[in-house]
Amino acid sequence: MSDLQSGNLGQSWEDCAAPAQLLVEIFGSLDAEGIKYCIMRNYDLLPRSVADSDLDILLLPDQHVAAERALRRALDLHGGAVIGKIPARGSYLKTMGCRSGKWWGLAIDLVADVDYRGMVYIEAADVIRRAIVRDGVCVADEADAALGALAKELLNNLSTEPRYLEQARTIWQERGDECLEALGRFSRDLKCRVAILLNDSNPTRDQLRILGEAMRRDLKGIHRPLDWLAIRSRDFISRSLRIFRRPGSLIVLSSRDPAIALALTKELLPVLMRAFHKRVLIAYGEPEKLEEVSSLTLSNEAVEPPTSQSDVGILGLINKYFVCYFSRAYPKMLGKPNLICSIGYLEEAPSVHKLRFWKFLGPLFPNPDLTVRLCLETKEREEMITNQTFKNTVVVIPKTDSSNKVGFDPNDVLEYILKTLSCRFPR
Repeated sequence: MSDLQSGNLGQSWEDCAAPAQLLVEIFGSLDAEGIKYCIMRNYDLLPRSVADSDLDILLLPDQHVAAERALRRALDLHGGAVIGKIPARGSYLKTMGCRSGKWWGLAIDLVADVDYRGMVYIEAADVIRRAIVRDGVCVADEADAALGALAKELLNNLSTEPRYLEQARTIWQERGDECLEALGRFSRDLKCRVAILLNDSNPTRDQLRILGEAMRRDLKGIHRPLDWLAIRSRDFISRSLRIFRRPGSLIVLSSRDPAIALALTKELLPVLMRAFHKRVLIAYGEPEKLEEVSSLTLSNEAVEPPTSQSDVGILGLINKYFVCYFSRAYPKMLGKPNLICSIGYLEEAPSVHKLRFWKFLGPLFPNPDLTVRLCLETKEREEMITNQTFKNTVVVIPKTDSSNKVGFDPNDVLEYILKTLSCRFPR
């Protein structure tokens, strides 16, 4: 273990939330552009805070370009930029920035009509028409928010968390069957089945699963056969080709002492987790050393390299590259994480510059968007500058703070990340 230390960013998960001024500016920009929108969920603290959530903005399909333009103007005023963009039925924006010495991150989902595998079941125009204004923010009606969340859970998971069920039951008890209109294009028979479920104080898992399956069949029934076949075919092709699409962003922290890179990564994660919100993976260079992090692990400071099996001998190699890869790394990779931070040391040969635990997959995975070379010695730094063989590579050297502690400054690395990744998503 080196005597060097990672610098201290001094910001916790809570400190890295988007500032209230930015949120006010975002909603003000949308209003100034005349954009009709509403926030679908987790809006209780807006515009003061997004708490632990992202920002889900439901828009009319033809207003996405104007909305993104308005958002970028608001980001500019707070030292921010778009560092990630995932196309969907709309677009998922990953943003970060720094103002007055404080870093922040915010994930913004610009969503069009609500769909399940390409089949629309709630139209944005209907939700926006029923929306209400609360503290200067246009938010979804409570029935739309509660029943929409319940429908999404049942369709995707054939189950739901108790809180979603309780929220929907409360609204139904207050408003009666009138609130079931929030279920959009579902048939009247299906809405009646939802009402029966909400009337049950303790539904079983089987009841939830049966209702979820009925909702899927109902969606098929409201589309003409040829339309349904076309929608499902497009969805099948899209999911099948997912393996050929790169993950959201790839960042490599390279150091001769991996412990230094790991310590620095811990400092960066609160900001990056805010920006990318979910599906953030830490890779330690081998297929079995892959870990998904969350705000919970950040608060417990539990981000450590997982233990791995021995790779000695033929059986060890089989375990490493087949059993571990296909049971651990492959499922997470197929889910297309929003961000991967890879920790390790990169050799000078460009052929090994790809993420090590994917190198045997050849051209399916491109080089990282940014490689941060943590140079511990002056000689190594000079070699890196002289032999600059890698694209999007920055060289960082240790600094000495006021207490004579030597370490790498997280602020420098975050500035490189902001500058490099934002260039991928110009206006």
